[in-house]
Amino acid sequence: GTLLNIELFDANTSEDSPILLLTHGVCESAETLGVQAIVTEAKNRSVKVAVLELEGHGYSSGRKCVCGDFDRLLDHFLEFVQHAI
Repeated sequence: GTLLNIELFDANTSEDSPILLLTHGVCESAETLGVQAIVTEAKNRSVKVAVLELEGHGYSSGRKCVCGDFDRLLDHFLEFVQHAI
């Protein structure tokens, strides 16, 4: 099966802080500059950020940087959201 990595950034937050659910753009991961800029801004506002690394990206399994089936990626993201709420 596919193993998907989720990075949680929760420094400077409390248990009741809001959480932003996020995924990255093409050829990115939770550690790339665009995602980290959002994480930094969220931390400044005491907002937790959970970043789903899509299949083939970051620490998730799969062929690196390949988005072969958009519907499959969408299903992964919807499962991530459902699990979080």
